Amino acid sequence: AQLSSEQFRLFAMLVDKSPEFVPEDDIKRFVFGKNAADMGSGAIYILAHRLRAKLGPQLARRIKNKKRAGWIYLEPGAWRGIDRPKECAAG
Repeated sequence: AQLSSEQFRLFAMLVDKSPEFVPEDDIKRFVFGKNAADMGSGAIYILAHRLRAKLGPQLARRIKNKKRAGWIYLEPGAWRGIDRPKECAAG
């Protein structure tokens, strides 16, 4: 499936910054530009949900978020040395 421009920018930013967490405010500015201030708190969650659906399970499970830390894209085995989000502890 083809990604929207916003989905592509989100994915590209997460991959580029990997294995670091990217704060939501930074993502909003990068993805939505001058419209970032108009985006609600759930905008990134919705965007990430749609991105994961298009990427499929192999890549989708590598996109994680952690409250107050932001979003992250992890290569396989990259959890070593990173404070894992609680919701990801089993995966």
